[in-house]
Amino acid sequence: MTLVSADALLTSERTLPEPVVVLRVEASATVSSGDGAVGLACGTGGATPDLLMGTVSTHNTWRLATLTDGTETTIAEGPLPPEIDLGGGGSADLGVECAATGTDQGDRIALWVDGRVVGDATTGSTLGAWERATIVASVTEPALVAFFDDAIVDVGSAYAPVDADPAVLDLFSHVPVAWREACTARRPMGSEALLAGVVCAPAGDAVQAEYYRYATTDALDAAFATAIEGSGQGLDSGDCAIGPGALTWSVPGGSSGHVACFENRDTLGGLRIVWTDDRLGILALGVRTDGGYPELYDWWLGAGPDP
Repeated sequence: MTLVSADALLTSERTLPEPVVVLRVEASATVSSGDGAVGLACGTGGATPDLLMGTVSTHNTWRLATLTDGTETTIAEGPLPPEIDLGGGGSADLGVECAATGTDQGDRIALWVDGRVVGDATTGSTLGAWERATIVASVTEPALVAFFDDAIVDVGSAYAPVDADPAVLDLFSHVPVAWREACTARRPMGSEALLAGVVCAPAGDAVQAEYYRYATTDALDAAFATAIEGSGQGLDSGDCAIGPGALTWSVPGGSSGHVACFENRDTLGGLRIVWTDDRLGILALGVRTDGGYPELYDWWLGAGPDP
């Protein structure tokens, strides 16, 4: 689709055979160097359906919102991970999952970008069962050109909180007990090798920590490479107890893996550490905004994943 006027919003939808409680929409999106946003949405029935949508913008931000009676209301928003760059044009694999929870929390929506959860929130209200899978694009100025490919639609008849997933429950068991209660499960999307995810905020002295379980060593190594490629720093060597670097670690007779630490480039700021546990197939990361590399390293020594 091509957008040529300011403040335009275009949608393209597929009507489902019958209303569903859970709807997942996935697609690859490519945008030009214009100014705007693209995303996916779940729509209700009727002549003018309401939408629950997740979008990403050329300003490298994400947004969850409702569109009801022609009015958009933001649910949650934030910056994209630094390794995802749509400024000046680019491509990303997007996924949105909407669920009518049947609880006072209202509907739930999660947004994936390149297989990583960037937004997950409840609306506090209910739009209803889902009857349409929708792609959306909006523009300010200059005009934006957006293409969508490989769209996939999955549906479900009942809402099941991701926390009940056996893979998530197992991953929770490897998160340090000290901050386990501050963690939220994340449903994987975009990669069959990504089995489960958990995000903790705070995580002890770190403002945030994330843990992801992968099915294969190749997928784990690829995820580590992706996590550090946006560091913007040379990480061929170094010592994380002193400054930025990348190296291997091991415990005699136990686990081993890779670890890298560097300046955190998203809005949290501070310093970031990323590591793998090859025996457990877990990739983890933490962000600390106080202190320096010695304090970050000390936090990592107790950050697990626990055996």
